[in-house]
This record gives sequence, C-alpha cells and structure tokens, in this order.
Amino acid sequence: MQNAENQDFLNFLESEAVRHLVNDFNVELAQNYLVDMAICALESDHFVHKSNRHQRSEPLHELKVLLDLLVEIQEEVRPLVEQVSEKRLKRA
Repeated sequence: MQNAENQDFLNFLESEAVRHLVNDFNVELAQNYLVDMAICALESDHFVHKSNRHQRSEPLHELKVLLDLLVEIQEEVRPLVEQVSEKRLKRA
C-alpha cells in the first residue's frame, strides 16, 4: 500500500472509530477500528523498513499512543454508555 493510500485508510479508520464512539456510544466497534489502525500501522512500519532502511516512520509509537488513548476513552465513555443504556431501558 502506498504512503498516501495508507494515510487515507488510517484517517478513515480513525474517523469511523470516533463516529461510533460519539454517535453510537459503541465502544466495541470503535475498538475494532482502532485495532485495524494498529494492524495497518504495523504493516506500514514493516513495509517502510523493508523498502528503505534510512527512512524511519513512527507507527509503533503511534500505535502505543492509540492504545493508551483507547484505554482512556473506555474509562471515560463507560459511565456515559451505562447512563444511556439505563435511560433507554426506562423508556422501553
């Protein structure tokens, strides 16, 4: 995958993860998109190192930041999801 295509794909995955968190409070689906981003970042890192040893990207660092962010998001979003679920149950 070329760099521009790879970045476009990462941007798409990130926007989908955010969309599912904000609109749907769907943490699991957002996690899936972030896992896909992690895989894509790892593949990109492998490709860059294999094709050009002098060019160094930082997807592994970005992956760690994303995973740390995911943990923070989970902790912050979980109470909101529970509140929304309780309100939906009360309405039903």
